[in-house]
Amino acid sequence: MPCGTRALLDQCRLPTNKAVSDIICDNKVVGWTYEGQSYYMGLLLQDFHRDNLELLASPHIDDIRLHLESGWDKPFLKKTVTSFSMQFLRMGDWARVVEGALRGESGQVISTDHTVGSASLEFAFDGRPEQIEVRVEEIERVFRVSDTVKVVAGPYLGIEGHIIQMWQDVFDICQDITNEQVEVSKYYLDRRPLNHTMHSQIPMQQYLEPPPESDSIEIGDYIEVLDGRHMGKHGVMDWYAKRSTYLWFRDVLTQDGRETSSGLSSISVPVAMVRRTSLTHTIQYTKDKGYDVRPGDVVTVARGPEYQAKGVVHSVDIPNAHLTILCDSDRSLLRIPIRFVTKIRNVFLDSFRNDIGQEVFVIGGDQKGYRATLHSLSSETCIVAVHGQQRTGLKLHEVATKYGMRLNGAMLEGPELTAFCEMRKRSYLVPPPRSTTPPVEKEKIASSPVVYLTGPSSSPSNTWSTWSESLEMTLCEDSVILI
Repeated sequence: MPCGTRALLDQCRLPTNKAVSDIICDNKVVGWTYEGQSYYMGLLLQDFHRDNLELLASPHIDDIRLHLESGWDKPFLKKTVTSFSMQFLRMGDWARVVEGALRGESGQVISTDHTVGSASLEFAFDGRPEQIEVRVEEIERVFRVSDTVKVVAGPYLGIEGHIIQMWQDVFDICQDITNEQVEVSKYYLDRRPLNHTMHSQIPMQQYLEPPPESDSIEIGDYIEVLDGRHMGKHGVMDWYAKRSTYLWFRDVLTQDGRETSSGLSSISVPVAMVRRTSLTHTIQYTKDKGYDVRPGDVVTVARGPEYQAKGVVHSVDIPNAHLTILCDSDRSLLRIPIRFVTKIRNVFLDSFRNDIGQEVFVIGGDQKGYRATLHSLSSETCIVAVHGQQRTGLKLHEVATKYGMRLNGAMLEGPELTAFCEMRKRSYLVPPPRSTTPPVEKEKIASSPVVYLTGPSSSPSNTWSTWSESLEMTLCEDSVILI
């Protein structure tokens, strides 16, 4: 195990002699003692003076990962996890009452006060709205298929996507950008709109006037020195600091006119002594197609501060002529002018290559509702074979993959996604039950058939318990902690 790695103590790593003794609680072995140290379910027991401790209202789930894996004190840990989850309850969310006279009623969150642990919900009784304040510990969050979410803890931290299937505490999330499906505990999700722009069908014409082109020199541009001791040199601009009168460039042309990039150092010259000679071919606006770029395309930055950055298009802001890319190097989101990037490949040609020969779903046209096998793709159409029938051509927006993306690159949303999930559910055998990832607690699954909750009214949710009991604990002079 690498130095500095934190992990639960495995009993098999302890010697099998009298130096190790069991810790027994309620006639069950819950840990071991070895060389004066006690280990409960793999956690080390440590003593601290209470003045050296700070009581946490709700630790981050990732900070108690080993405690969750150990399975020690499951009720308390479950309470901690739900407490963490309810921090993300906000105005506009939906919640269901799980205790008290309103048990089973669902309402929309109007306001929250996490300092006192209360929330105001709006209910509809006999068609009339009514606001009622409830304790946060008496309600649970409500999720629905097609909700857009972000993972806030666990191994998939930071992933954004939408819910395509729910089973007890585990949700299937279709990742934005990559379209991969991952299983995430519902307690690790924040319900929120995604920061991307997806359309059911990209319009062929975008009726707008593009912003005027700028004559400014950007990093990555080819320049020529017009005066001074470097007069006549050509190169690629490397760096330019704001409010500076100098820029740096690489002299990429040899004396015989050949271009090279090896063994070159940057040259500093006054900005007033250079002119831009040519631009790299980048995405331009045309009246017939607008900007030929969409989410899922792979691009590289040809000029500007993010020069040579490469990534997948995350969103396209047509009116402002900008796009956002997910950078390959550090997974950060970069906002770039569309005219500063060069397209490497389209979303069609590569993203759906692995789907050829696989099952897809017809979601439009005369054969809507059928499963089919995808045989080929073109820029506007695809060839599929509905099972038991001959091959036929369909528009890309009339066919979707198993993860809910149309073959034109647009993700199904809202009612369309809900209907798609229902259609897909009817097309497949029900899989066996699964556990949460990572597990919060192990529960016995009943032998009743699995039912997928995919309709708007089917919304598994989680509960939140306050730490009021912890706050009311009487701390002794010395505190004992499992770490």
